[in-house]
Amino acid sequence: MGLSSKRERADHAMCIPLPFQGHIKPMLSLAQILHSKGFHITFVNTEYNHRRLLKSTRDGGGDSSLRPFFKFAAIPDGLPLTEDLDAPRDGLAIIENVVSNRLEPPLKELLSNINDEAASSSEMVPPVTCLIADVAMGFSLAVAEEFGLKASLLETVSACSFRAFLHCRWLIDNDFLPPKG
Repeated sequence: MGLSSKRERADHAMCIPLPFQGHIKPMLSLAQILHSKGFHITFVNTEYNHRRLLKSTRDGGGDSSLRPFFKFAAIPDGLPLTEDLDAPRDGLAIIENVVSNRLEPPLKELLSNINDEAASSSEMVPPVTCLIADVAMGFSLAVAEEFGLKASLLETVSACSFRAFLHCRWLIDNDFLPPKG
């Protein structure tokens, strides 16, 4: 690509999926598309999912062809870490931590650290300029506003689910929902 300065690589998107496979994969696809359009990417996983990613890759850090402008970072999901990466996580507890904004402080700390590093580094890593989060990670909008960033939410449900959501009001108004006895 032949980029030689921060100015040439000024867009830096931080992508934050809900920490479940059906949300991580679409966000990762979007991050890869943005990367191909010239964005620097920081993809934020939970520590547990990050450890699973590292375990599943040959080089211990993701697809090396994506570097140097595609980095993975991790924040805690609020649950104790386990050595068994195949052990199931308590999905309801993770949702509770998301809804209760318990992931907000570690996200702020990570964002601050990345921006501080960008300001003091001679590398071509610009500060984060926009935040893209799963729609369920609504607290990320407040974080983006606090840091003066542009923000966008990504809905990762299937087209079929999205269409069903669009018709919920009609189904309720016409007495199809809630189901009767």
